[in-house]
Amino acid sequence: MINSEALDPRVVRSRQMLQDALLRLMDEKPFQSITVSDITKTAALNRATFYLHYTDKFDLLNQTARDRFYEMLVEELPNEGDHTIDDLKALVIATCDFLHTFLGSCSPLNKPFEPMIEAQIQQQIYRYVLEWINSSALQQAELTACDETTATVVSWAIIGSCLRWLRENTGKTPEQIADEVFVLIVDGLWQIKPKSA
Repeated sequence: MINSEALDPRVVRSRQMLQDALLRLMDEKPFQSITVSDITKTAALNRATFYLHYTDKFDLLNQTARDRFYEMLVEELPNEGDHTIDDLKALVIATCDFLHTFLGSCSPLNKPFEPMIEAQIQQQIYRYVLEWINSSALQQAELTACDETTATVVSWAIIGSCLRWLRENTGKTPEQIADEVFVLIVDGLWQIKPKSA
């Protein structure tokens, strides 16, 4: 069900302004020292508007990470219809690119808050993988685990591999990481048996 409020251009604009303000402030100082007043002042909005959309600055951080990653997925990956196995490779590349851009631009002082951001990204990956399982060739096969468990394992494999790539600076490209993860995931996913008639 679509929330009509979410489609209201004023709501979208206010949320965008608050999210942009938070990201600008996080480039300048640690998240823990950023206040709601700082955010609203930077966004040129009032506190009442902030609290119409977010419960606190942590909620704003979580939704910013989730929204920005979702926007990237919508732009770079098929959203509806038939999904192919190559979509998983594209998902790994998109995740590496997003983590590099989003976490790479944050001040080192914001490291303690990265797990919050990572959790939001993992949840978006999980939702995409679950949708992919339900609309791909896997729908015609019987997985050894339920769809939700499979999506959980795949999403953690993707986020974990991408975070390792980001933190260890191995010199590999996102495409090389995607190739490695792709082989492991696909080999695991295709260890399935045909659905019984």
